[in-house]
Amino acid sequence: MKKIICILFSFTVLIASLFADKSRFYENGKVIDTVYVDSEDGLKVRDYPSLKSNRICGLSHKMRLQVVAVGKEETIDNITDPWIEILIPNIYWKNRDVPEYGWVFGGYLSKNQSEKGMALNTLKEKKEYLLQNGYYWSYNSYFVKFYRNGRYECFVDGTPKYGNGNWTLDENDNLILVMDGIDTPQRYHITKYDYGFFEAEESLLSSNRTVVFGLRVDWEVLSNQDLIYTREMYYLYDRVQLFVADLSYSRSRVEKIIKSGIPPLENSFNSYVEEKYVLYKKYWDPIKLEHQKKADAMK
Repeated sequence: MKKIICILFSFTVLIASLFADKSRFYENGKVIDTVYVDSEDGLKVRDYPSLKSNRICGLSHKMRLQVVAVGKEETIDNITDPWIEILIPNIYWKNRDVPEYGWVFGGYLSKNQSEKGMALNTLKEKKEYLLQNGYYWSYNSYFVKFYRNGRYECFVDGTPKYGNGNWTLDENDNLILVMDGIDTPQRYHITKYDYGFFEAEESLLSSNRTVVFGLRVDWEVLSNQDLIYTREMYYLYDRVQLFVADLSYSRSRVEKIIKSGIPPLENSFNSYVEEKYVLYKKYWDPIKLEHQKKADAMK
């Protein structure tokens, strides 16, 4: 009887392992570099690939992570997936110059950043969302702040107030901005509300373009590499600071960005991206090889 139970148990483990989607953590036979947290409740980082191990910190939904190794498989919440060792975001390092690593369960990671935004159902909820923060207004290089009385203010980076106007939002997610002294309104159809930013289509005479309104953060903060993973600015960082980093010609700055787990941009217009990718691989490949050997020994 015990022998039959053991056989059935072994068969169950084998079937579970067959259904584990390990392949999504590999590309061209190698462990991928980047994953994203795919859990609106966040994700715990642990010091060992086990739910019984110590919790190091928590990660926000959609946060970008640098992968260093793929560990043993486990079934958690009816999901069979491997544990993934990551570079802990540097906001949590005890010493900002000494990188730290931890383990997260792969069942709550995605290879691609989720396109699903926030579920705001009523016009009141959407207006309250717009009132929460000031936003960086892409293309115009403005900061815009919405007020409850239907007014808004614009600022240009590093300067006093640029202009005022009236704003409205209708049931169809159409944001109308009318600046004082200018009769022609600016019309934006909001296509996505998300954590720290919203995206909209701007209607122009010649064409339509996507405009991002991101959480307002001073450029001094954006340039501070020690703060890039704070939850308050993560999404603006992901869309703006990554481009700023990509345009940096400073070797020391590039190396600091790479050590923080930020790969060069894909489809970059920067002619230096290939050189940066070489630096990125030169730094991370030996680290990933070393960590993978240790992870294999744990299996």
